[in-house]
Amino acid sequence: MRLVAAMLVLALAGCAAGNLSPRHELQPEPLAPQTATPPTPPSLSSPAARAAATPDATVGSSGLLPCETESCRINCSSKVPARARPKWCAKFEEPVE
Repeated sequence: MRLVAAMLVLALAGCAAGNLSPRHELQPEPLAPQTATPPTPPSLSSPAARAAATPDATVGSSGLLPCETESCRINCSSKVPARARPKWCAKFEEPVE
């Protein structure tokens, strides 16, 4: 019986010590400033195509992006059969081998 009474006293003391007032709601912390990411051309919709493009890639005179990254050179090579190339390779010039 003493154990039950002691637990009841401790439970009530714990509730009384906590601030249960709805007036003291937590304020959201201000968001940290976002770092600017380098812009990628808007025509690159897939993550793989954005990864294959260099951050400062500009569209060439042919309307295609230069194939400068290792990912682009590997995936868009003329050695890879056309049916096996990713669709995003169509947005890049053919890599120079």
